[in-house]
Formats: sequence, C-alpha cells, structure tokens
Amino acid sequence: MDAMLMLILLLAITAIVAILLLIPALGGGGNAYERSIRRAAKFEKLSRLPLASMLRHRRVDPLQYLQGTPEREIDRALKRCERCSATTTCNMVTADPQPAGSYRFCNNTESIEKVMHPATRKGADAARRPLTVRSAR
Repeated sequence: MDAMLMLILLLAITAIVAILLLIPALGGGGNAYERSIRRAAKFEKLSRLPLASMLRHRRVDPLQYLQGTPEREIDRALKRCERCSATTTCNMVTADPQPAGSYRFCNNTESIEKVMHPATRKGADAARRPLTVRSAR
C-alpha cells in the first residue's frame, strides 16, 4: 500500500511540474514581471515595424494596442507586418496625415480595428475625434 501511495504522489507531482512548465510555453501564465518584460520586448519590436506607424495613423497608441490585445494576436500581427509585401503602400499612407479611403492592403487591419472604438473606424470625420481604445479581451 505504501508503494502505491508513493507512486500516486510521484505521478501527481510530475503532473503539476509538467503543467507549470507548459503554461509559459503556451504564452500564458508567468508573473506580472515576466509579462511586462514580454510586453516591453514586443513594444521594442513593434516600434521598428511599419505597424507602429499604421497604429498611430489610425489614432491608436501602440502601447494601448499592446495592452488591449491578447499576446498571441500581437505575435501574429508582428509576424504579418514583418512578412508584408505592401510596405511601400503602407509608408505612403502613413506619411499622409489624412485617413486613407481604404486600409484593405494592410494585413493587420482586423487586429487594429478590434481595439478601435467603432466611431473611430467610420472615416475622416471620426479621425478628428479624441482617441478611444477599448480592450479586445
């Protein structure tokens, strides 16, 4: 009986350790410090990509975007921007202070619009309104 109890205890400890090791690998968990370090690294990467200019052009603060978007979506958005073939169009659009007629060329339009207030998505008149960001969670 003691050997059986020891085996069950060993299996339970092994399962707990495996779960604790798996949670960070899946992008979740970690303490607040670890999450803030990951977000800071993502902010650093974001600020070097055209996505940061697009966010500002669409009146979304890049830091608020990072805070209001799930971590996995941020990772996907950064990869889409890195691999994008429309950077010339993106640079031309973001250099103009006026809203573009369409943002369909941007692979991250959906991700950006998830955190935008609905009134901000409607067009040029909305671009003059104050920035409002809502959480995508």
